[in-house]
Amino acid sequence: MRPFAEGIRFVDEVHRSGWEKAKEKFGMDEDEARKWWGWYEREVCKPWVVYEGEGGMEEVEEIEGEAEEVERLPLVVRDVRKAGFAGKVYNLEREGLYRFAVLTRSVRNLIVAREDRPLPILRALSAIQVHGNRDGGKSIDELKELLLNRTSISVTCGIIASLTVAVLTDLGFRARFVTTLTLEDWNTYDNGHALCEVFIPEGGKWALVDVDMGFMFMRDGVYLDAYEFWKCLREGERVEFSPLSEKFVDPFFLGASGFNYFLCMKYLLRDLESKKAWYKRIFQIVGIKDGDKTVFFGPEDEIRSYYAGDWFDVVPLSEWRARFYGS
Repeated sequence: MRPFAEGIRFVDEVHRSGWEKAKEKFGMDEDEARKWWGWYEREVCKPWVVYEGEGGMEEVEEIEGEAEEVERLPLVVRDVRKAGFAGKVYNLEREGLYRFAVLTRSVRNLIVAREDRPLPILRALSAIQVHGNRDGGKSIDELKELLLNRTSISVTCGIIASLTVAVLTDLGFRARFVTTLTLEDWNTYDNGHALCEVFIPEGGKWALVDVDMGFMFMRDGVYLDAYEFWKCLREGERVEFSPLSEKFVDPFFLGASGFNYFLCMKYLLRDLESKKAWYKRIFQIVGIKDGDKTVFFGPEDEIRSYYAGDWFDVVPLSEWRARFYGS
């Protein structure tokens, strides 16, 4: 019997170069190769189901009964209470993100959100996304597919904000894209931000959501919209940061020059006070997408010195507020 470590290397080689080449490289006959592969499938490729919610992560225990297979369900379900996976059935009573994995092989994400509640969906999307750009070249439709079967997607703020708006709109929620800019000196990495607003039916108002950084914003227990958050920052008023998920920066976040921005982002966002200072810098001009155009309020000359084209308008603050929040 060859050493155990060599059997593990054989399994790894099968994944890299295929069955026949791995057998040839390790000098294995068919019977020995199948014994090692049988051990791998039996002892390593085990089903594992975890739940991610407001309280963190925990394993999900199987239950008795029958249920629809998770592979046949959409990304977001509302009335489903259990799901079948790998010959077992799992309880879906709690709202949140469920990860159905076969270790070393696959993962399938499922989001449970009851009735007209967008918050479980927002928390789940925030948990799946990491701040980076490895998936930045993919279309929104391609990213929707990746949400089903990837542990994480690596995209920057504008892409995850657009993806969030698309996912929520598909489900019948009201959501819109928010752009912010700084009036301070510009650089190549820290000039603004992209978020979204979501209409919360139970609160009867718009709420600002930063899926990328993993926050919503509150004052006196009420979610703030983009204007209210901007006003609080401008006037130095207290804001409660309500976390959506535990967030990470992709450690291989490469810019156009090849420079890795991971260290820079890790420093800028190192703690809550640093995050608050960062928001104060990048949230000085606010625009909301309305149809094909983004509508900003703020100093028009400065905004047009940053951006060219006819994709945006600049209007007075009073007109902007009436347009997006009514009287």
